[in-house]
Amino acid sequence: MKRKYIVPVADRIYTNHNGEQYYCISVETVNQFWETTAVFLRVSDGWKLQAHGIVQYEDGTIEWNYSTGGHWSR
Repeated sequence: MKRKYIVPVADRIYTNHNGEQYYCISVETVNQFWETTAVFLRVSDGWKLQAHGIVQYEDGTIEWNYSTGGHWSR
């Protein structure tokens, strides 16, 4: 299945390739490689993370290369 790097849209809910839904809180482009990062909140339980290198598959689902700063939101 083909995938491409995307810049997600803040205030939108995305479905991860694993089936979980994530609310996009904010988006930024950082570092010398122009890697896009976004802060996501997992809808089911409030887990918050910063995703690096977000890709989208042909079916509309997303995933990322890696995440940092994962924690339970208050």
